Amino acid sequence: LRQAKRFFEAGGQALAPRYRRWMTYFTAADKQQLYLPRFQASLRASDDWLLGMLDRHNHGGSTTLDTLLATDVASYLPNDLLVKMDIASMANSLEVRSPFLDHQVMEFCARLPASFKIRGATQKYLLKKVAAPLLPSAVFERRKMGFGVPVGLWMKQQHRGFVETTLLSAKAIGRGYFRPDAIRKLLADHMGGRQDYGPQLWSLLWLELWHQSFID
Repeated sequence: LRQAKRFFEAGGQALAPRYRRWMTYFTAADKQQLYLPRFQASLRASDDWLLGMLDRHNHGGSTTLDTLLATDVASYLPNDLLVKMDIASMANSLEVRSPFLDHQVMEFCARLPASFKIRGATQKYLLKKVAAPLLPSAVFERRKMGFGVPVGLWMKQQHRGFVETTLLSAKAIGRGYFRPDAIRKLLADHMGGRQDYGPQLWSLLWLELWHQSFID
């Protein structure tokens, strides 16, 4: 439901702000309320990097889908998904390979018409057509399943004190990134059940823990 809401919120926007909204937890309005001016100004370079990459892949003849896929392959895939997989697998002494990332497979898929990738509401259209004679329908028709964990519930219950203490500590507030009142409101609305700010608070929590481990 959260993903669907984020998708439709940005549906009427131009490509660049739409993609930025799809890839972030905080809306532009959220950031205005949360970020201190100096911190917000310092982030323009990262915004320019992402939107510049989107612009570079939005060349003549490419569909919107191809532009988004190429941008994901150049940014989200190596800087997020593959990093997480590598950390999780190597922590358990596993060597993991992604056969769909074979360069010949990737090059072939990049050349396919958009209608072979998404057709109507069917994603991975060609892959599912190929898999149909080889696998039970319960396998290739099953919804995509990530590795989500109930962080919102954890922060309301057993880890509530830890989250509040960490995000409202003098050290966290003193970094000069966020407005303390905005952090308090996020926490109060989430803990009180008025809004689900689990992903937002989770990202803020890990930013502060990263600072404690690698900056302090």
